Amino acid sequence: LATEHAASLQWSASNLKFLYYDDVDGQRIYSVYNKEAKSHTTTLTVPSDKYAVVRCYADGQLVIVLEKNKADDTTGTVSIMETDGYNKTAAFSGTLIGDVLYSYLNGAKLIILTSFNQQSDSYYLYSINLR
Repeated sequence: LATEHAASLQWSASNLKFLYYDDVDGQRIYSVYNKEAKSHTTTLTVPSDKYAVVRCYADGQLVIVLEKNKADDTTGTVSIMETDGYNKTAAFSGTLIGDVLYSYLNGAKLIILTSFNQQSDSYYLYSINLR
């Protein structure tokens, strides 16, 4: 499985789970494989006309998702959800540049690239406090 999805593979910080995707029938299906349970769980399905970045969260129990209508859009939503696709919660909605979305190793914050000044074309890394 790991060699089949090498280009899309993301390991969790614990190295017990990994996130990968398949492109099937015009949709990108994100799944998590749990090495201990030897099981796959579908996490998120994104239509091909939408753009999403899905990354492992620091604890391995959650994923973080950046969603936009198109890759070059400057607005979108950042959400956090369980690896089974449930309990999706929006953490930020607004200006988002590129695909910059990461979590601190301790899971306390998310990092995004945005601007809160609509008069400027300057963008900065900001952290979103989750606790």
